Amino acid sequence: AKHKKSDTEKEKWTSIKELKKAATDLKRRFRHILEQKPTLSNLYKLQWWLVIKMFTQVPTRNDTGTIELSKSKGNWLERPKRGNFILHFNQYKNSNKMGPKIIKLSRSISMAIRRFLKYRDGVEVKHNFLLTGLNGKPMSRSGFGKALRNQTFALLGKKIGSRIIRVVVATENRKLLEKAAELSNKMLHSTKQTIQYTRKDD
Repeated sequence: AKHKKSDTEKEKWTSIKELKKAATDLKRRFRHILEQKPTLSNLYKLQWWLVIKMFTQVPTRNDTGTIELSKSKGNWLERPKRGNFILHFNQYKNSNKMGPKIIKLSRSISMAIRRFLKYRDGVEVKHNFLLTGLNGKPMSRSGFGKALRNQTFALLGKKIGSRIIRVVVATENRKLLEKAAELSNKMLHSTKQTIQYTRKDD
């Protein structure tokens, strides 16, 4: 309630800029992988470039590890032939209260996923999930969380999980969030209702 960093958060604090740099460094480090014959081991390494890049814009908890590549009752990725990709989240924390969520991805994230999937197509992956464990099987939420912390430790020297990244992203957008909350309070309704009052320019 006081919006103060905990000791753990202070120890593991990062920034969107630092995470973007880590993703760029990973991409540069693994550039040669894209020119080689695709392997499961390299697919696993390459996917963390995609994950960290995604998390700077879409910090979606460890549910990211459960994204499927076709329509399902769970969490899945819509891949239109043209335009940007769309994430559909049907199973996540509080989904029973919040309902399904649709997240439109940016052009840069969509292009990154396309490039990653092209590489993935060259590997004999026997499941329909976006991400893959070292054993070639789908990742669990807990497995994704542990792997993410290991990757950020290797890159940044800090075991940064999805929660810390979510706090960082929210913090760096604090003024925007506070302004939206203040306006909603003045209008005597929720932020969701405030958004419903907005209109697009002609």
